[in-house]
Amino acid sequence: MSGHFENKVLFLTVSQSPMLEELRAHIWAFVSGYEGVNPVPNRNLQYEGGVKTQKLVILDDVWTREALDALTFNIPGCTTLVVSRSKLTEPKATYDVEVLREDEALSLFCLCAFGQKTIPPGFDKSMVEQVSGECKGLPLALKVTGASLKDRPEMYWKGALQRLQKGEPADETHETRLLHQMEASLENLDSTTRECFLDLGAFPEDRKIPVDVLINMWIEIHDLEEAIAFATLVDLSHKNLLTLGKDPRLGSSYASYYDVFVTQHDVLRDLALHLSNKGKVNIRERLLMPKRESSLPKEWGRNSDEPYRAQIVSIHTGDMDEMGWSDFDMDFPKAEILILNFSSDKYVLPPFITKMSKLRVLVIINNGMSPAVLNDFSIFANLSYLRTLWLERVHVPELYNTTVPLKKLHKMSLILCKINNSFDQTGVDISNLFPKLADLTIDHCDDLVSVPSSICGMTSLNSLSITNCPRLSELPKNLSKLQALEILRLYACLELKALPVEICELPQLKYLDISQCVNLSCLPEEIGKLKTLEKIDMRECFFSDRLSSAVSLESLRHVICDKDVAFIWEEVEKAVPGLKIEAAEKCFSLDWLDDFDQTGVDISNLFPKLADLTIDHCDDLVSVPSSICGMTSLNSLSITNCPRLSELPKNLSKLQALEILRLYACLELKALPVEICELPQLKYLDISQCVNLSCLPEEIGKLKTLEKIDMRECFFSDRLSSAVSLESLRHVICDKDVAFIWEEVEKAVPGLKIEAAEKCFSLDWLDEEDNIYRFYCNVLNIPKGHLRASAMVLPKEESLENVTPIAGAFKALMNDDIETTVNQQPVIFGNELEDLIDFVTDTDIDTMLKQQLVVSQQKKLTAVKLTLGGIEHTICGFNEETLTNSATIY
Repeated sequence: MSGHFENKVLFLTVSQSPMLEELRAHIWAFVSGYEGVNPVPNRNLQYEGGVKTQKLVILDDVWTREALDALTFNIPGCTTLVVSRSKLTEPKATYDVEVLREDEALSLFCLCAFGQKTIPPGFDKSMVEQVSGECKGLPLALKVTGASLKDRPEMYWKGALQRLQKGEPADETHETRLLHQMEASLENLDSTTRECFLDLGAFPEDRKIPVDVLINMWIEIHDLEEAIAFATLVDLSHKNLLTLGKDPRLGSSYASYYDVFVTQHDVLRDLALHLSNKGKVNIRERLLMPKRESSLPKEWGRNSDEPYRAQIVSIHTGDMDEMGWSDFDMDFPKAEILILNFSSDKYVLPPFITKMSKLRVLVIINNGMSPAVLNDFSIFANLSYLRTLWLERVHVPELYNTTVPLKKLHKMSLILCKINNSFDQTGVDISNLFPKLADLTIDHCDDLVSVPSSICGMTSLNSLSITNCPRLSELPKNLSKLQALEILRLYACLELKALPVEICELPQLKYLDISQCVNLSCLPEEIGKLKTLEKIDMRECFFSDRLSSAVSLESLRHVICDKDVAFIWEEVEKAVPGLKIEAAEKCFSLDWLDDFDQTGVDISNLFPKLADLTIDHCDDLVSVPSSICGMTSLNSLSITNCPRLSELPKNLSKLQALEILRLYACLELKALPVEICELPQLKYLDISQCVNLSCLPEEIGKLKTLEKIDMRECFFSDRLSSAVSLESLRHVICDKDVAFIWEEVEKAVPGLKIEAAEKCFSLDWLDEEDNIYRFYCNVLNIPKGHLRASAMVLPKEESLENVTPIAGAFKALMNDDIETTVNQQPVIFGNELEDLIDFVTDTDIDTMLKQQLVVSQQKKLTAVKLTLGGIEHTICGFNEETLTNSATIY
C-alpha cells in the first residue's frame, strides 16, 4: 500500500469523542499541501485542482456518520479508507475481513506469548494450540491472551485454559485489556439493545441461533413489537456484534425467520457471559451455562436454598435423567424464558419447570444425532403463561395424555421433529388444547406424509408454515375451516402435487408461499376467489398453464416466480393495477453442510452409499466442512470452480475408498493438506487452474495407487524428491515451463508420460444470455450497462497496437442499452494498478484503446487476455505462437 501511494499515507484515529475541526485541518493540510492555510473549506467541498500524486487517508475507529461526513473531502486522486465498528454507510465495495487461519493465529499467539512464531521445544504443544484455539482467530484476543500468559508456568496455562473454556477471562490482565476494551463497543447502545446483546450469551458457542427464537424472546421479555425486534437485530448486525445470515427473503413482507440464523464470534459471546455473570448467582438476571457440561454447575445446587431472580435460564447438558436433576431443586419465580440444549436420544425435563409459573418462552433443542424422546411432559400442567414453544429434533409427545390445555400458547414451532400421530388422535379436540394458537410451524419433519385434518380445527391460526417436509404429498380438504388464516407457507415440500381447491375458500389469506414445490404443476383454477391475496412466492415451480381467474386477484401486488414461467402472469399484470412480477434470481448455498460439523450428526448415516459427490461453481464455499470426510463410501469427490475455497479438511484421510479427487479451478486454494497422501486408493488427482497452489505435499510419494495428475496452470518450481516412489503413475499433464520438476520422476517410473499441455481458452460461454448477465453482475460486480476495463502489470515501454480482437470480444458482451461514456484518463504502465476506463457499445473501441494504451515504443504485444472471475481467456486473432508479453483486460 505504501508503495502504491509512494508513502503518501495519513493515518488518523478518530475515536468516540473526536476533535473534528482539528482533524479536518490535519486532513486538509495533507491532501491539499496548503499547510497552515485557514479556513478549512466547507464539508464535502470538491477541490478542483486534484492532487499531483495519489494519496491515502486512513480514518480508524470512526463511531458516527456525522464524524465520517465531517472528515471526508471529495478530492480527485485522494482515497479515504474508513475503519469502523459499525456500518456507517452503504459502501460501493464491501470487504469482509476473515479471522486468521489456524496456522496464522498460532503464529501470532506464539509471538505474543513466547517472542517467537513457533511453540518452544519442551512446552506442551497441545495445550498451547487449545489456548490459541479459544481465541477463534481474532487478532486482538490472540495478542492479549498470549501476552497475559507470557513467562507463566504450565500449570498457570492449564488454569487459564479451563477459565477460557468457561467463557471467563484468563486472568485479571486479560479481563482488563480484552473484555473491557471490547465492552466499549456497547457504550453507544441504548439500554434495550444492550440487553438484547446480552441475551445472546444464552446460546451455545459455535452454534447457529435461530432468528425466530431471538425475535420471540425479545418480544416477550423486552415487550418489543416484532418489527422493532427485527430492527434491533439488524442494528446489532450493523455494529458487528453478531452476524446475520444472508437470505433474500429476510426483512421482506411476510418473511419467516425460523430457517434464518445468526452467529456470533466466541469472544463476543464471552463478553456477553462476562457481563451477565457478575454478582451472586441467585441475583443474576440471566442464569447461563457457558459450555456443555455433564450436569448443572455445582454452584447452582449449593445456592438452591433461596429463590433465583433470573428471568432467562439457559442449560446445556448431555443426557439427563431423574437422578441428574435430584440435586437441583431450584425455585425460579421470575423466570420467563427457559432454553434447554442437550445432546441425547432421551431426555427428562427438569422438575423445577413446575415452579416457573411465569414462564412465557420454552425452547428445547436436541443437538444429538437422532430425535430424542422427552419424558415427564406432565410438567406442562403449570405453564399457564406459556406463549411460545420451540421443539427441535425431538419426538413430539402424544397430546392426549401428556398435555393440559395451554390456553395462552400463541406460537409453536416443530423443527426436525418426529411428528408421529401427535395431531391426529381420536378423541382429542386440538382446538381446546391450543385455543389461542396463532402461528404453527412444522419444518424439516421427514415423517410427515399428510397434514392431519385436526390441524384445521385450530381456527385461531393466523399463520401456518409446513416447510421442507420432503414426504408431504397431501393437504387436508377442510383447510377452508381456517377462516382467520393470513399466511400459508408450503415451501420445499417436494412431493406435494396439488393444492386442494378448498384453499381458495380462505377469506383472509394474504400470502401464499409454494416455492420449491417442484412437483406442483398448477394453482387451483378458482384462485381468483382469494380477494385478499397480496403476495405469491412460487420460485422453482414449473407451471405452464395461464390462470384465467387470476385476473380477479384485485389485492395482488407481488408475484415471485422463475423467469421462464413469468408469461403465465402477463394477462393478470395487465388487469391488476400495481402488480409487480419479479423474476427471481437463483440462490444456492452450501451453508447447510456446516450444520453437520456443529451438531455432530453422522453424515455417513444420512448418505450411507454415496459414492460420487460433486460441488461445482459454489461461490460461498470457503472451506470444506470436515463432515464430508465422514462419507467413507465416497469413490469420487469433485470440488471445482469454487473461487473462494481456501482450505481442505485435515481429516481427508478418512476417505479410504476415494479413487478420484478433483479440485479444478479453486483459485484461492494455497495448500493441500498432508493427509491427502494417506488416501490408499487414490488414482486420479486434478488440481488444474489452482493458480495459488505452489507445490504438492512432500509426502506425495506415499500414493502408491496414483495413476494420473492434472496440474495445468499450477506454477510449481520445486522438484518432488518423494515422487520417484509413485510407482503406478502413468500420466502427468502440466504446463511446459514446469515440466522440469518431473524429470527425475520420469527417469525413475517406467512408462510415465509427461504431457506439456497446450493452452486452450474459449469465450463460447459468453454466447449464453445468462452468462453475459452473470459476467456483468457477478464478475464485474457493477450494474449492467457500465463495463470497466484496465491494463495491469504491463512491462514498461510496451504498446497495445493490435486491439481488433479485443474490440470484437467486448462488442459481443454489450447490448444497445448501454450509455456511451468514455473516461479519457491516461493509463500509466508499470507494476501499479491502472486507472479504470469506462467505455460502452457505441464508442470506437479500437481507436479509444489505441489512444489510451500506447506509450513511447511501438511494439506489438503477442497476446491479449480477458480475465473473467480470475481465469484468463486468450482473445483469438494473433499470429504469434508464443506468449512472451501480455496485457490483462478486466
